[in-house]
Amino acid sequence: MTPIRTALVTIIISLLYAVIRYNIAGDVPWSQFPVFIINKATACSGVILLGLAGLNDSVEKRHRIGLFASACLGLHCLLSLMLLTPSNFEGKFFQADNTFTTIGGLALLCGALGILGQAVLWRRSMNTAPNSSPSLINGLGRILLLLAAAHVSLIGFRTWTQWSQWPVYLPPITLIMFIIAIGLAVANHRKKRSPRSQGH
Repeated sequence: MTPIRTALVTIIISLLYAVIRYNIAGDVPWSQFPVFIINKATACSGVILLGLAGLNDSVEKRHRIGLFASACLGLHCLLSLMLLTPSNFEGKFFQADNTFTTIGGLALLCGALGILGQAVLWRRSMNTAPNSSPSLINGLGRILLLLAAAHVSLIGFRTWTQWSQWPVYLPPITLIMFIIAIGLAVANHRKKRSPRSQGH
């Protein structure tokens, strides 16, 4: 599958799940689609594409999928900043006096570190010849996946065991992202440690 098709399929599936889970099965109004729902879909798509990029044997395809991941995560960052208000996240990110909670601060720190690492990876990708190296920065992709897992777990862990409150028992997108991020980090680690990879 080409990088463009990989990105499109990933984004469409993520968006469809967010719509079904939050708009159709849940109680999120359709007026929240342009920012709230798109934000969730781009976050999920970006994490998946980041992990898939690391698993690709073609350096050129890895770079292109990584750029789609950067675009999705960049948009997620911008949309999150638009949504980050006490009225939207009171009790989760903000205390009664509108200061950050400890968990909220840690979640935002993980997200900020992830965006910083993604920017470093993107810049390195732009300055790297297409066939120069199978790895841009050794281990950074896996670190970013673990930061993403930490970010979403801090945001959504309280709802992960409240199955009775899940709309038609569909899990929160934060739980899905956590599982995918950890799974892709492990898969990338095993790939890097495989004899074939070490021989390149």
